Order: sequence, then C-alpha cells, then structure tokens
Amino acid sequence: LLTHFYPKQWYQRRVRGFWFGLMISVFTLSPQMNPNKSNIMHFSHITPISPVSLNYLIENWPIGYSLLDVRGKEEFSLGSIESSFNLPLDIFFESLQFPEGEFSKKFGFDKPPIEDNLIVCCEDGQKGSILCAEKSRECGYKRVHILEGGIKGYVNAGFQLVGKDNSMTIVPPSYPFLSTERLKDMLRDASVKNLIVLDVRRKDELQNFGVLDCAKNIPTEVFSHLFSLGEEEFLSHAGFQKPGKESQIILYCRSNRRAKYVFLLAFEFGYRNIFVFKDGVMGLSQIDQKVIPYESYDVTDPIPAPLPSPPPLS
Repeated sequence: LLTHFYPKQWYQRRVRGFWFGLMISVFTLSPQMNPNKSNIMHFSHITPISPVSLNYLIENWPIGYSLLDVRGKEEFSLGSIESSFNLPLDIFFESLQFPEGEFSKKFGFDKPPIEDNLIVCCEDGQKGSILCAEKSRECGYKRVHILEGGIKGYVNAGFQLVGKDNSMTIVPPSYPFLSTERLKDMLRDASVKNLIVLDVRRKDELQNFGVLDCAKNIPTEVFSHLFSLGEEEFLSHAGFQKPGKESQIILYCRSNRRAKYVFLLAFEFGYRNIFVFKDGVMGLSQIDQKVIPYESYDVTDPIPAPLPSPPPLS
C-alpha cells in the first residue's frame, strides 16, 4: 500500500532505517548488551572522593593526580580549588582527544597523564561531573573520581577556594598511629582477631625492597576502586578476600604519607578499626630484615640505593 503513494526507493530506505533503529535500541537498552547503561551508580570504576581526602591529596601529594574543574570559565575565575585546571563541560570530551602538545598549547597546562588518578569536579558533584567522568573513561582513563558535593561540598567542608576568601578553622584528622614495638606485639599476639596488614606501596617497591610476609598489597592508587567492588570482584582483582567491617586493619607504606591517605579512604568506606604504622620501612626493617629502608622515588626514577637498617628489635 505504501508503494502506491510513495516511490519504491523511499519505502525501502524507511524499512531499512526502521530495522536498523530497532537493533540499536535493543543493544543500548539491554543490560546484558550494555551493562554501563543499566545503573549509573555502578560508575564502571568511577568512584567518589570526599573533600577531606582531596584536601589531603593537595597538601601532601601521596600519589599522582589531576584535578579538572568542568564549570564555565567565568565560574572558575570566581573561585577554584588549589591545583585544579579548568576544562569546561562543553569542550571536555573533544579536548581529551587532543595530542599532548596540542592540548598544552590550547589550554595552557599539560594534558593529564593517562595513568594518573583523574578527579572531576563541578558546582554540585552531580550531572556535569558524572558525564565528564564517563567521557574520561571513554578516553582511556582508568582511575576516575568525582568530588563528592562538588565545589559547594568542598566549601561546606570548610576548605578555601583560590581567589575567594571563605576560610574556616579546619580540625585536622586524628590518626591512630602504631609504633614499631606495638606493631610487633600485635603480629605476635594470637588473641588479636581479624587482623589484616595492608601494604599500600607500589608493586615495584615491594619487589625491590621487600615486604612483610603477613601483608597484603593494595597500592594507594587503586584503593578506592578496589574497595568499591563487590566481594567476588574484589577477590578476583586483589587475590584475597575483601576485609569485613569488623576487621582490624593496619596500613603501612614507605614513610606514613600514603598510609594516612588510605586511612581517610578506608574510613569513608565504613571501616573503623584502622591503624596507621607511623615508622614506615625503617620500623619494618626492625621487625623483618627482608624489608630494606630506601629513599622516596617515582616509578620512572632510577631505583635508589638501600639505606642502612636500624638494629632489629629484640
């Protein structure tokens, strides 16, 4: 009947278009075919970061990160977070596809390294941040975070913006530190239940300078992403069972800078029995001589020479 009123070629094109559109709809709407479409809160390894944890990152730089503010230029100029760079929402996706040299020339700052923890913020931490975080994943970034509450949440937490005086008195977090002697006692004490020792250094540090036999390794850079997973996925990625909330967790790194940052992250995931080993590898070498003290270095730096170890504890 349609061919009676319209040319045959028009009819054939419409029929083909209908079936093509139907197939695309089935693909994009089916959770099995496109799991990222089923629930935006799964984030596909996009995890939130609190204002407190972000402020620790800014002040102490325990890991490499890039902070992108996706608000408009005018909003950004009125007040921004220290160390953030402006990459507005309307040009965000196309900008991340520029080569490094072209990106730097156009925006005046270096393109975020693909291996960095990429943090995205907008005014309120909602639609703009989520959209740009998803676009970042499409561009190949694996460790993507959204600032909880956005700029408003950061200000409401009492932190100051660059270019705007909103300063408040900030009470620094109180870390439950463990001494070398106390750590050794806890490791020996059979009555201490559900004890988990987490080494939050990079894997190359463990390979080059040793690790406690009883420790599990979760590098600081991937802690949030792993602990946002369910138990089965966590086991698959980490190689051990996800700690329960009743666990007593001891965190250590080379000094204690990364361990303090992970303490904040773990607290946000609901863990309360968390301790930070304050003496780093110097203290660890007194407990286990397989652990060797060393100076701080980046993964791209030459491996530093070992430092002298203090005498072992009796």
